[in-house]
Amino acid sequence: MDKEAPKAPDEQAEPKQEENVHAHKERASIAESRKSIAESRKSDAAPRASERRKSITSEKSKGILTSKTSTEEKATAEPRTEVKLSKDVISIQESRKSILSLERRVSKDISKEIFARKKSSRSIGKAVGSIISFRRGSIAEYFDRQKTAKFMNTYKLDSDKPFNVDKVEKILREVLVEALDNLTYDTDKVPKQAKWASNMIRAKVKEQEYDRYKLICVVTIGEKRSQDMFSTYRFLWDAERDKHASYIHENMYVFAIAVCFGIYYE
Repeated sequence: MDKEAPKAPDEQAEPKQEENVHAHKERASIAESRKSIAESRKSDAAPRASERRKSITSEKSKGILTSKTSTEEKATAEPRTEVKLSKDVISIQESRKSILSLERRVSKDISKEIFARKKSSRSIGKAVGSIISFRRGSIAEYFDRQKTAKFMNTYKLDSDKPFNVDKVEKILREVLVEALDNLTYDTDKVPKQAKWASNMIRAKVKEQEYDRYKLICVVTIGEKRSQDMFSTYRFLWDAERDKHASYIHENMYVFAIAVCFGIYYE
């Protein structure tokens, strides 16, 4: 077989040189493009900076104008508030004057009425010798029309009309006879009849108008079953002035005990 002949060194170096030239050109074109881009950026940045400066100056001028307008508004608002405050003060003073005038009128009316009442109380005191004076009060008396009279001490130790035992026993007998007329023992009827009898006794004894006596009336009604009964009452008793009357009545079915106490008080 035939062997190939080796190539010459000049033929191998030529393509390498061409490749280097081509790469150098590409690098140069890239550098030029970068320069052009940088120059274009510089040219664009200058007008942008000027625009920014202009906007900043305009904003500052606006801020100055707004601050001036706000100060002017405050200056105009202050006299308005002062005018409002002066009006409020005037209205408050007028209301105070009206309140004072009303208070004076009410005090005059009260003093007139109190003076008239004092005159009437003096005339009443002259007419009734036992009355000392009426209750005195303050402004509440202007609204309170009711008055209570105070009486002098009489220093009496006995009643002008004392408790009469005989008359009260007659009243007890009359009431019990009427209460037990045809009455049979019934748990529903008997309590009502006893209450009615005690109320009647008290009313009739009050009609006697015993002086300085308080009344206590007790009526007991029970069924008759051939039994004995013993009742007692205990009080703090004044043997000289305190008195009582009692009466017992019965029919075929029931019995009744009525007691009326006259307790003396000064």
